[in-house]
Amino acid sequence: MLLFLVGGAQQVGRRGGSMESLESLELEARAATEKWVTKARALRRVQREGWYVKACSGEEGFCSYLAQPRAIAAFGRLSKSRASQVIAAVDVVDNLYPEDPCPPSDHVLRPLVTLAPASQAAVWHRAVGIQRDTDAFVVSRTVVERLCQEYRTGTVVNRSDPYTSSDSFEWYSPPEVLTVVKALCPSNNIDLDICGSKESNKVVGATQVLTLHDDSIHPSTAWPSARFAYGNVPGGVRYDLGPTKDGSRSTAGLFLERAEKEVATGNLQNVLLHVRAAVGHVWFRNIYKYPHCWWREHIAFIHPHRDDTAQTIHGSCFVFIGEEWMQERFVRIFSRHGYVPGKTSWATPRVPKIIIRPVPCGNNCAMGAAAALHMLAATALQDRDDSELESE
Repeated sequence: MLLFLVGGAQQVGRRGGSMESLESLELEARAATEKWVTKARALRRVQREGWYVKACSGEEGFCSYLAQPRAIAAFGRLSKSRASQVIAAVDVVDNLYPEDPCPPSDHVLRPLVTLAPASQAAVWHRAVGIQRDTDAFVVSRTVVERLCQEYRTGTVVNRSDPYTSSDSFEWYSPPEVLTVVKALCPSNNIDLDICGSKESNKVVGATQVLTLHDDSIHPSTAWPSARFAYGNVPGGVRYDLGPTKDGSRSTAGLFLERAEKEVATGNLQNVLLHVRAAVGHVWFRNIYKYPHCWWREHIAFIHPHRDDTAQTIHGSCFVFIGEEWMQERFVRIFSRHGYVPGKTSWATPRVPKIIIRPVPCGNNCAMGAAAALHMLAATALQDRDDSELESE
């Protein structure tokens, strides 16, 4: 279908169009620096009404026009397939209900392209309703894809992984995790919860809380000063805090960047973030600069409006940013519950290897003595760590 539209546009373009009209469309697109819909509508006119022909010579087509500096200045660097995606998305925008908001990126609307115009409006209206009911920042593409699948198949799709689903940000840390987190706090109390809510704070017990409505990762939101801050970072992405190709940024990555800045400026002394172990993602590379712990089990998160828990299929990672003496404390406490690279093995204190050279004798007494001393050293190290944690 898209190829037919492009071919049709080339035929229309060869029939006419003035250079002045093409320039006016390009100026309109350059002026709309942050409004993708305005840019997309101008690009659609350039393609479908054939204005690009005036900027190309001979048999050169729309693809050649997109490679020209004037087109790049107006619409950005687009391939022919990417331009088709943007134009198809703005077609969807024209079919939506007037009262429903337009997304900040075409990325969210792409699943709707294959639906009929009336269905596009109905599915988007349901997605907006879910966003309002769950107090999410923006409509999630995950939700749109799920609703499209439900519309096509007539079956309900259940997806509730706390780390990857943006259906809801309300997934609470279980008590066993909070116990370890509070053991790290110098005062046995969390001073600031940067990803909390009034409901979750009944369990967390933080002195100050930044809720979803505060939008704590937005640059305009100020964080209160605190000695120790904790965040059970939600999954999903943000489309309004780019820049990327589709405007999306990982929520966890944004929280990590903000935590680094708050500690660097001295507003926060120590921050502990609980994130998904997203090995391979660009934002996750930043945690390797700091002490971090790979939790040894899959964590079962608590949903406030359900009786059951949701155990994520992904691993969990705790990253600590703060004072040096607190870094040592983090390693000592969290090494009992996971792997701290370079410090411990899985939930087992590192025991120094004792080598005893065997003495010549007629039995295995020397080997038995080595084993006994090794066990005594391990027991002594374990007892020392237990006493340190109890005193803290």
